[in-house]
Amino acid sequence: AKKFTGESSPRYLLRVAEAPRDHTGLGTGTQLGLAVARAIATIEGNRLSAVELAASTGRGLRSAIGVHGFEHGGFIADGGRGRGSDAIAPLLCRLEVPEDWRFVLAAPIGGLGISGNAEEESFRFLDSSSEASAHALCHALFLGMAPALAEKDIHSFGDALYEYGVRSGECFKKAQGGVFASLEIAELVEFLRSEGVRGAGQSSWGPTVYAVTDGDDRAGHIARRIANRCGPDKVQVIVTRPLNRGAEVSRPED
Repeated sequence: AKKFTGESSPRYLLRVAEAPRDHTGLGTGTQLGLAVARAIATIEGNRLSAVELAASTGRGLRSAIGVHGFEHGGFIADGGRGRGSDAIAPLLCRLEVPEDWRFVLAAPIGGLGISGNAEEESFRFLDSSSEASAHALCHALFLGMAPALAEKDIHSFGDALYEYGVRSGECFKKAQGGVFASLEIAELVEFLRSEGVRGAGQSSWGPTVYAVTDGDDRAGHIARRIANRCGPDKVQVIVTRPLNRGAEVSRPED
């Protein structure tokens, strides 16, 4: 619904029917912000790209993964910002994720990752040796995960994903106290690895832990193992499938 406070200043009343919890390391703030911007732009008759929407709403300032993911879906890699640039980081790689792969997400109930000013402050603790790690990170991404996706090789993908997560976590040791944000996260990741899940790690700053599996049966088994280990009242476990398309706008029936 739209209300007008003046001839050129419309206001919109929005109802969010369903949304995941904020600050769990899944980029929900970016997705919600872009969804609202896309809805308003559509009402106004404007066809704006996700990059244009992000620029107008202040999203994608540190990472453009959520921006390009909103537009395209699938497996996304951005190129980072150039020195001194304030533009949205360019899309370098976009690949389809096999439809039969599943992602098991485990988020501690009540647990929150860092965000806002605290997140900004954490980037000041970025290990200066992280530049030396860039080559290894690129190797894991473009010579590990990307070809494994193209070949639908979940084992090689999982190995490269785990390596990438650990190496990137090493860059933020000073900010989060270790490779992972907490001992509980580190122990859960190792538990999943001991269960045969090669692609396990911490999503963003946490506290969500992910596991990449093949098929519903395997994903269901891993989800139950997590719930049994952590307790169903301690962790929220979700099994989800890949989304190889961008956000869509639909109008409710009159």
